[in-house]
Amino acid sequence: MKTNSLILALFLLIGSQAYAQKTVRAEDIIAQINRGEVVDYENVKVSGVLDLTNLENQTSKRKGDGWFGSNKQYESTVENSIRFIKCTFLDDVLAYYNEDDDTYIAHFEEDVLFEQCVFERASEFKYSDFEEKASFARTVFNREANFKYAEFADGPDFSGSIFEEDANFKYADFSDQPQYADVVFEEEANFKYAKFPDGVSFESAVFNDLANFKYTKFSSPLNINNVSFNGGEDFKYTEIDGQAFTTYLIRNR
Repeated sequence: MKTNSLILALFLLIGSQAYAQKTVRAEDIIAQINRGEVVDYENVKVSGVLDLTNLENQTSKRKGDGWFGSNKQYESTVENSIRFIKCTFLDDVLAYYNEDDDTYIAHFEEDVLFEQCVFERASEFKYSDFEEKASFARTVFNREANFKYAEFADGPDFSGSIFEEDANFKYADFSDQPQYADVVFEEEANFKYAKFPDGVSFESAVFNDLANFKYTKFSSPLNINNVSFNGGEDFKYTEIDGQAFTTYLIRNR
C-alpha cells in the first residue's frame, strides 16, 4: 500500500513539474531578435518589459517641432518571426510608447503569433505595421489593448480572445478578412474610423460595454451573426460597400 502511494506521489510531482511554466527573461528574447533568430516559445512566463522598440536596427527621423524643440520618431523592425503559444507576459509588451514627446515604434516583417497567451499588463501596438500573419487568437488581455493606427496586411486573427479592459482599434487598417469571432469585449471596443476593405467576421462576439464603430468603413463579406450588444453601440456614419450601415441592415434582415 505504501509503495502504491509513493508511486502516485511521484507521478503527481512529475506532472506538476511538466505543467509548471518556465520563466524567460524579456532581455534574452530581445537579444535573440537582434541576432536575427526565430523566436519560438511555448508555455513559458516572460519576466521584465518586452520592449520591441529599441532594437539594434532602430532608425530615427524628425517628427516635427514641439514647444521645446524638434521631436523625433524612433522605429525598430522585428525582421524575424515570433511565436508565443500559451505564454504569460508578466510585464508590459511594448511595440509603442511615447516619452518626452518622442515616439518609439516597432514594426513586424514576418509572422507574429501570440496565441492562447495572457497579457497581464500593457500590450502596446499603436502605429505598428504587420506585414505577414498576425494572430492573437484565444488570448487574454488583462489591461488595455492598444492597436490604434495599426496596419495589418494579412488577417489578423483575434478569434476567441478576451479583452478585460478597453480594446482600442481606432484608425486601424485591416486586410484579408480579420477574425473577431467569439471575442468577448468586457469594456469599450473602439473601432472608430477603422477600415475593413476585405470583410470581417464578428460572429458570436460579445460586447459588454460600448461598441464604437462610428465612421468605420466595412466591405463585404461582413459576418455579424449572433453578435451580442449588451452595452451601447454607435454606428453613426458607418458605411459598408459605400452605403449607409442602416441601409445594409434593412436589406439584410
